[in-house]
Amino acid sequence: MQTHAIRLRDLAVAAAVTATYLVVGAYVNLPLREALKRAVGGVPYWLDHITFMLLAYLVVATLLAWKLVGLDRIYLRRPTDQRSWLVGAAAGVLIVPVIAAALAAVGALKLMFEPNLLLMIGNAFSNFYEEYIFRGALLAILMKYVGNKPVAITVSALVFCQGHLHFPLPLLVVVFAAGLLWGAMVLRYQSIWPAWLSHCVMDFIADSIFQV
Repeated sequence: MQTHAIRLRDLAVAAAVTATYLVVGAYVNLPLREALKRAVGGVPYWLDHITFMLLAYLVVATLLAWKLVGLDRIYLRRPTDQRSWLVGAAAGVLIVPVIAAALAAVGALKLMFEPNLLLMIGNAFSNFYEEYIFRGALLAILMKYVGNKPVAITVSALVFCQGHLHFPLPLLVVVFAAGLLWGAMVLRYQSIWPAWLSHCVMDFIADSIFQV
């Protein structure tokens, strides 16, 4: 009976954290982002990625992880296998044609070649933030309180989708699938860095060749 009660408490903590993430995403992060941009008179798109894009999420995720699992357990360490860097880079490349198929499915596939160094720098930061928030802090909390890898990965991927709900459905499915892949990668290598590299490679290529 006591074990059952503890299990219910753990599930309640996981549910509360997930709900907190969703509330922050829906009602806190975006309004704060827009208010800060107005306060400073606006910032370029790439600089917004570095400064304001995920600020509220970063604060909340850090506080939750600190209180519930400890900041030393959120997968910021080096990966356990050095081959993970190659896996991450290859996965990022392989996601690009899937994005192309999703864009083609909604009639939005337009090819170009316009690499943007400043946007790449902005994405390198924002992709780290996303991996830290959703596959570092949230996934670590879910693994502690749920303890089931497929469930933890799926929940973190679904919450990750919240910030991409403006995407058409085929592209949103790609976001969800990428979230699953990156979550599995983090747990496999005990580090967010290969997933971050995969995320960056995907964005660097996609932003350079697709006009959306």
